[in-house]
Amino acid sequence: MGRSHMGEGFSRYQTDDKGKIINRHYAIRSATKDGIRDAISFFGIGKDLESSKKPTVAKVKENERVDHSIQKLICIKCNRESRDYEVRLLQSHNVKLTYCEDHIPSHFLKK
Repeated sequence: MGRSHMGEGFSRYQTDDKGKIINRHYAIRSATKDGIRDAISFFGIGKDLESSKKPTVAKVKENERVDHSIQKLICIKCNRESRDYEVRLLQSHNVKLTYCEDHIPSHFLKK
């Protein structure tokens, strides 16, 4: 790679009543770790590992594809199963929520 980057880390010292530093060792460790994290984030190290652990939206949607002919669509207002012509009506107006014919809000039907 042949690249380097200096990170910056900061930490506050705690002092006692006489002005003597109490947590010198831990403040230095904290600042050092902050500097390392800063340098690592500069290069984006670990980003490729993170993406392999968490599924992306595209992968989730790909895995969740369902045959809509099998899936029962139920009205979100009255919990009645939607009929085929109601589903086609919703699709023709690009309504993503499932309503029966009686409960489709009027603003969804306007074009």
